[in-house]
Amino acid sequence: VVGEGGEEKKSMFTDIYPQFSHIFSAWHERDGVSQTGNRSSMGPSSSGGSRRAQLSQTELAASMHWQWWLYSVFNQVMDDYTTVFSMSNNNPAGSDSDDDDDDDDDDDMPLDWTPMVNSGERKSKGEKAFYGGSKESLLYRVNSSRAEVYNIVSDVLQNSRPWVELPVGLGLKTSWNLLWSWSKPKVDFTNLLVWQKVNHFRYARALTRKDLLKKHIQRFCATVGGTNLRAGSASNVAIKDNPKGELWNLMPQTFVLPQEFNNFVKAFSAGQQADAAKNLWIIKPVGMSRGRGISVVNDIGSVSYSEQVVCQKYLTNPLLLDGYKFDLRIYVLVTSFQPLESFIFREGFARMSTEKFSVRAEDIKNKMVHLTNSSIQKHAKEQLSSDNPARASGEKGGTKISLTYLWKRLEQKGFDTASLWKKISDLCLKTLMVSEDSIPNQPNCFEVFGFDVIFDEDLRAWLIEVNASPAMAREHRLDEQIKEAMIHDTVKIVSPPKFDRSALVKVCERRMNEIQKKQSHRKKAGTVGGQGGFKSEKEQLEDDLSKILMGKVPRAYGELPEEMGGYQRMSPGEKSYDMFKRARERRFGAGSAVMGGGV
Repeated sequence: VVGEGGEEKKSMFTDIYPQFSHIFSAWHERDGVSQTGNRSSMGPSSSGGSRRAQLSQTELAASMHWQWWLYSVFNQVMDDYTTVFSMSNNNPAGSDSDDDDDDDDDDDMPLDWTPMVNSGERKSKGEKAFYGGSKESLLYRVNSSRAEVYNIVSDVLQNSRPWVELPVGLGLKTSWNLLWSWSKPKVDFTNLLVWQKVNHFRYARALTRKDLLKKHIQRFCATVGGTNLRAGSASNVAIKDNPKGELWNLMPQTFVLPQEFNNFVKAFSAGQQADAAKNLWIIKPVGMSRGRGISVVNDIGSVSYSEQVVCQKYLTNPLLLDGYKFDLRIYVLVTSFQPLESFIFREGFARMSTEKFSVRAEDIKNKMVHLTNSSIQKHAKEQLSSDNPARASGEKGGTKISLTYLWKRLEQKGFDTASLWKKISDLCLKTLMVSEDSIPNQPNCFEVFGFDVIFDEDLRAWLIEVNASPAMAREHRLDEQIKEAMIHDTVKIVSPPKFDRSALVKVCERRMNEIQKKQSHRKKAGTVGGQGGFKSEKEQLEDDLSKILMGKVPRAYGELPEEMGGYQRMSPGEKSYDMFKRARERRFGAGSAVMGGGV
């Protein structure tokens, strides 16, 4: 932390939590996060609107009572559990059970008593352990009916001390440090402590649902769909015609059907007049993923739908590698919205088609030419030609290659890959910025999004879509290498802090008693009832938080993580972010800047 004179000063707990109520998520949820979403589409709003500065004494007492009760139970149960089921050498181990429900408040399933061998040393000794944690351990829970999600997250965390899986079936509810789920978890956030982390943001559909993302991008552009719909043209807006809108023109020309059918007909007709052979459109259901329901059409009579779809101009001039079309799966970690804090993972996948690119009419319906989704292309992986980069790389990635290999090949062809990477990073950052005002600040949350990006032959990066819960299956060796490293580095950046649950119980109990006393007796100004001889409430709060958080101040918003791994920061504090933020302010006014908040 830098002081007013530029000198460094020691970070304090009260810098992050100036009131004791701020450690409870109920304070951040006050007045209802769910009210977000009915905002004007004219531009980004400020971070929170009008909200009460404090919880009432009754609300604060209720929050403290819940935590006091939960962790009193936790301490009693875990004392018994660790005594009975831990090994004497206390090496970390985890239970080998799977939770098929994303409802974390439902903890009534039976215990799985299957012992788990923790390490090669134990295996050689024939030892087995049920649990190797303690009351101060970093505890995680994975809630997913998808085995691939449970397995990869558990494998990574069990090999990353001091993480231990929270036992199920003991009524311990939300006493974890980290909850990881596939779908949106059913958690009452008002019952959490602010430093407990959950791997999904609520209302992130503003970013991941195709029609909503298109709407948010459109409001940053000057014309419908961010495109020029003049007769005879279906091209994107030229910079000279619309310099402000062009900066935010992130996707190919896109329409939501049936709402924008008339505009789509105009654009399709303009494309027919310009070049009928290249007037191709791709149809996608708004709420589906993994290539389901997608088709490429060149005849407006073929545009049919039984549900809401997006109709997007198909890039007929994609950048090719050895004649094959590819797009990129980029992993982006967001640790805060409003204000935005984001990181981009430097490794990822280039997803290859299995047949060479063609826009001939007879190839229009050939998904192996046009759709690079791994869930589609994997069915033809055994027929990969020897010249296909997915085979030539030797990476054993199925129909995928790593970004590292892609950059190597492109560098050999004379491409400036550093420039390409910056274009990708800027594209991902601007996508987050156009959507962030519809996603409220949620300090408990973080999320890894899967951005799908494609380059055209002019080396412009285009956004295809943003995926929530990107695939975690480890079907190939390359999946293991990249996805495991990404999860490991994600947890390092999020870094849920250890906290002493026993100390939390004692502090909450004392403070609840103080509230009761205040209701019947007014204390002297500036004192805290003689507790510990502290001169002020701030000193008492600093001491309380130090005990609960075991002397380590959590990372503040904007502070660089201690370990970045394979990630690089996109916002805040980076030149591109500052430039885009100024551009957004110029477009919507200075009041549109999203300010304040924390991790």
